[in-house]
Parts: sequence; C-alpha cells; structure tokens
Amino acid sequence: MARSDKDNSLISYKVSKLQREGMGLKQARAVAFRMYREGELQGTARASRPKRTPTRSRTVSRTRTPSRTRRR
Repeated sequence: MARSDKDNSLISYKVSKLQREGMGLKQARAVAFRMYREGELQGTARASRPKRTPTRSRTVSRTRTPSRTRRR
C-alpha cells in the first residue's frame, strides 16, 4: 500500500527534526521509517500545530538615524 502525502510529510518532518537534534541523515531516515511502521508518528506534522495569532503591527520610523559607531 502506498503512503499518502500526509504520511510522507510526517516522515519528512520527523527526519528533519532528528537531524536538527544531531543525528545523521541515514540514521534519521531509518528511525523515522521505523516509527512510521510502528505507528508512532501520529500528529507530528507541521500542519497539525496550532497557527500563531497575528500580532499588532508596529509603526516603524522611516527616518534614518546617524550611526554612532563611526570613528570621527
């Protein structure tokens, strides 16, 4: 049976997460596929995370201030 796009994204996300934690690519792939096969990858995709609430935009001053780090 072929994997769905959601399953592929779950595996891909887990691989990238394991790599950020210091694991090599081949080992991260093996761990992610084992976890998928055993049903441990439920709901870890980016799409299942809650969306951030929008923050109020700040007004940014458009005038340029002189640099204070220049030597004179």
